[in-house]
Amino acid sequence: MDPVKKVETLLELPGDLIAHDPDELKNWLLAAFAARQPTILSGRNVTRIGTAALQLLVAFRRDAAAQAMTVELRDASQPLLDAVACLGLAQAVGLAAPTA
Repeated sequence: MDPVKKVETLLELPGDLIAHDPDELKNWLLAAFAARQPTILSGRNVTRIGTAALQLLVAFRRDAAAQAMTVELRDASQPLLDAVACLGLAQAVGLAAPTA
């Protein structure tokens, strides 16, 4: 048994990321970034998402990668999957493996 515990930050994304205050989402992401721990974003509750929220998620993942932090988007709802696919952002938010 490994005595070192892997600590993760779990962030449940809100259901409506169009009406949701983007500054609040930004603050949540900044807090997760400041924790410098692997971060799990749960997208299971997302029913609507706008481009502002998607931009924040892309920037968060990009900045985290630059600091060697792991960010994983799990349980993406169908509306979230549809939005990132429509805008070509699946890879940028971590839903597709990079191609060689």
